[in-house]
Amino acid sequence: MEIAKDLHIIPDLEMSNACLITGPEPALIDTGLPGEGGRILAYMEQVGVSPRALRVIALTHADPAHSGSAAWLRRETAARLLASEAEAAVLAGQVPEGNLRALWRWGLRITRRPAERCLVDGVLEPGDEVAGFQVVETPGHTLGHVAFYREEDGVLIAGDALRVSGSDILAPSFWNSASEVRARVSVSHLADLPVTLLVPGHGNPYREPGAGLRRVGGPPGILEETLRRRALHRQRRGKRRSTSRGGAAPTDGAEGT
Repeated sequence: MEIAKDLHIIPDLEMSNACLITGPEPALIDTGLPGEGGRILAYMEQVGVSPRALRVIALTHADPAHSGSAAWLRRETAARLLASEAEAAVLAGQVPEGNLRALWRWGLRITRRPAERCLVDGVLEPGDEVAGFQVVETPGHTLGHVAFYREEDGVLIAGDALRVSGSDILAPSFWNSASEVRARVSVSHLADLPVTLLVPGHGNPYREPGAGLRRVGGPPGILEETLRRRALHRQRRGKRRSTSRGGAAPTDGAEGT
């Protein structure tokens, strides 16, 4: 489905968005889950892009829902596989994945759709260009996460730096982020861009998202507020653990005063 000039969202993927950029040097941003490469190639041929014409596969990050078919597509096309340095290390299995990614891999193994390890052909750096889109650092959801921004028409391919649920734009939260604080800071930086069309990693494209981006990035002091909420969460978790071990949970103040 074409959503902007030379930009298509691959239809019928199960969970996440993958984007095809057509033009003189076609490129693919993200690759869906393992086993979805065939659907991507079928759509490419439908819009007149042969597998051997694909020049670049660029990844926002290495989570299996976004990189799962990368190794397969790399073999089936003429494309070079690109990712940030931190995400390339995860793809190659050179660094620990963290609990969430490990859970993803375990789930894919038991469903007989394992995510394949692979090496990249090149490293993405901030400011690099991929088929007319500029690479933008957006750490937070993962430490090496990047987004892709096209200045000429304000299109932002955000990956999991943002997601859309109904009419809401959402930032990564603490439970699915390497750093919620850095994720919010990244969104604040994205809100400074003149974005006319937001393409999230999950959810539908969102037109004229400026106000929503500024709201999600948060007001001044978001760092302090996020740290305060984290401390409160840890405090409450400590109280629950104390109670479950048979001890009396500490109170916030004396009763009856």
